[in-house]
Amino acid sequence: MREFFSRPLIWPLLVLILSVLIHDSFFRAHDIHLPKGKFSLEAKLLLKDPSKNKLIVEPLKGNALLTDFSGKIQITTAEPIPASWNAGDEFHFDSIKLSKPAHYQNPGGFDYRQYLYRHNIEATAFVSNLSTLHKVKDHTHFFVEAKNRFQKRMTRWIHRDPNKEAGAVLIAMVWGDESHLSEETNELFRKMGLSHLLVLSGLQFVVVAALFFKGLLFLGRIYPKVYLYGWRQVAAVGTLALVNIYLFICVSSPSVMRAYIGISCYLIALVFKKDRDPLNILFLAALLILILNPYDLFEVSFQFSFVSVLSLILFQPTFKNKMAIFFTKFGRFGNFAGNLVSSSLAVFIGLGPLLLFYFHTLQPHGLWMNLWAIPYVEMLVVPLGLAGLVLAPLVPGLAKVFLWMGLKLTAFFLTVLHGLDSFLDPPPLFYPPYKGELVLYYLILMFLFFRFSSKVKWSGVAILVLILVSEVGWSFGFFKPGNQFSITQIDVGQGDSLLLELPGHKNILVDGGGSAYFDMGENVLIPNLLYRRIPALDVVCVTHADTDHYLGLQTLLEKYPVRELWWNGFVSEDERYNQLIKSARQRGIVVREMTKGMKTKMDQAEVSVLWPPAGMQQKKDNNESIVLQIKVKEHTALLTGDAEFPSEASLVEEGLLQSADYLKLGHHGSRTSSSEMFLQAVHPQLATAGLKEGNRFHHPHPEVVERLGQWGIPFFRTDRDGAITIHFKEGGFLVDRFVGEKVFILRY
Repeated sequence: MREFFSRPLIWPLLVLILSVLIHDSFFRAHDIHLPKGKFSLEAKLLLKDPSKNKLIVEPLKGNALLTDFSGKIQITTAEPIPASWNAGDEFHFDSIKLSKPAHYQNPGGFDYRQYLYRHNIEATAFVSNLSTLHKVKDHTHFFVEAKNRFQKRMTRWIHRDPNKEAGAVLIAMVWGDESHLSEETNELFRKMGLSHLLVLSGLQFVVVAALFFKGLLFLGRIYPKVYLYGWRQVAAVGTLALVNIYLFICVSSPSVMRAYIGISCYLIALVFKKDRDPLNILFLAALLILILNPYDLFEVSFQFSFVSVLSLILFQPTFKNKMAIFFTKFGRFGNFAGNLVSSSLAVFIGLGPLLLFYFHTLQPHGLWMNLWAIPYVEMLVVPLGLAGLVLAPLVPGLAKVFLWMGLKLTAFFLTVLHGLDSFLDPPPLFYPPYKGELVLYYLILMFLFFRFSSKVKWSGVAILVLILVSEVGWSFGFFKPGNQFSITQIDVGQGDSLLLELPGHKNILVDGGGSAYFDMGENVLIPNLLYRRIPALDVVCVTHADTDHYLGLQTLLEKYPVRELWWNGFVSEDERYNQLIKSARQRGIVVREMTKGMKTKMDQAEVSVLWPPAGMQQKKDNNESIVLQIKVKEHTALLTGDAEFPSEASLVEEGLLQSADYLKLGHHGSRTSSSEMFLQAVHPQLATAGLKEGNRFHHPHPEVVERLGQWGIPFFRTDRDGAITIHFKEGGFLVDRFVGEKVFILRY
């Protein structure tokens, strides 16, 4: 413990980290006033990401519409980005419309707007046709042109091989160009727990540096006298030069720069014969990285790299010593295997909670997969690819031989992965740890692996484990009464998704939002359910066939436990909707057609279907929406889907409505819903709507908002409040907003 904190660089690093955290908590993404409509723009290209069709540009001065705009713009293109476009080039946009970055404000969700804000990106835009962009100035540097030509040449050589997948993987592994990878290949590596191999990181730089450095030291053994003249330092200088050349060849990215800084710190320490303590070098590298860009602290790749190396330094020696009795029996091979197993275990122990926190999954087979995959790739595939790169300008024929060998080894590697994928189950989903639980976990590791007296160590571990178990138990509701009733309007942008948590730990999800360009189920619904520690959904109800209500449910049904699916029984012209119902049946989910008059008892809750009647087929899907009434003791909630005036009128005329405590506004508060007659019949005590900020439909309509105000109905909306959770209490309702303070509304 004392030895760890005695390193001189740890204190400035901790002060810098604390300063960044404080700054980020106070200076959140702020409102930016963007020009309305389309306009022309002159901008300089700062960064391009061909794999995601994204450009980062900076507006040039002189545009009268952007006088108050000081940030960058992220542009997504519908077409591939030309290789001839490079950082520094200036462009003219004939017509562009800026938008605020989209974000979904839910507990446990990823704040995309804040992420972009940390990179000084304050607006986004979509360009469907690249012909509207014109390069007006070419600022491509000679060295950048040479680099691009070299990369194109290497890519052509590799893609001559008929195995395109192997070529794409080799290119990604060796110089970091992920633009050739298919989504299927990315998914394969994710399922195997090997996605880190596709990202150029510190591991490749370590391999490059280690092989070259060891090679130079081996040459020195031929002429031992060179060691009298500081051959070790000469080898370090030569290795540093090679690392710089490799950096130049690689595709530029923040993770590559971080890896370069880390290995350079170690080599420079060798050159100057300074302290080569790995902890000090790690702290120095982290300090330099955060000084250059403080917001790298929030980058997942930085956290993973830092924690992985720290885990190797702190935990690997202990594991190796514990395993020494077994592995020393096998000589050199045993020593190699012991290092590999202890290193993998150390990284797994240190990195596991972060993997759960960010990705909600742990591949059980990832540990043993990495035991053989890492040495295979880093000791065979990558060195052959690097040899091809280095020799290409000097001996092209020999370079092609090395690349061919690298391709064949990569193809064999992929064959093995595809074979394993055919019988391995997909990785299960896990609940992400809360931040407090992460802190407790790492404190427990600190007590276990740092030097303390036996009494202090085990007392500390026992106390922390007790606190952690209590916190986990509370979060799972073990200490809470099972008769609670709450409804959450999840923020899915312009769409609906409501989570009903009923007595007896019953859970219903009504609708799932949806977007053609964004997987709402994968990125919003599943993370939200996992964060709330919902083990399964008893019912998923899709009210009707509008994409902003059902499209997010496809991935949810594939990956989350669901017992029943409710729908209105109407076949849609949208084949994706019909496929949703079909795939639910194929997965063994009970599919129920819900029509007027049907009732379901779920513990203390009674769920009634008020609409639509059996056999009804409207010309407009909105009035086919399932309307649900939920009763729990004295509380009543009414969920109306996208029901409009015709449905509302029928419900009133047939006497199906009664007063409700809570109303989910029909059709997002549009002008064609929430009529005076309907509100009078329901007389809700509060209402919510699912909305996207600045949506093109201009929901909610001012007339509806005014009508709610006249009736004295408190109105909450996801575009302003984020996720809205209504807790039904005796005597009132506690409204917990993701953005803003909690509000208690008295029941009358």
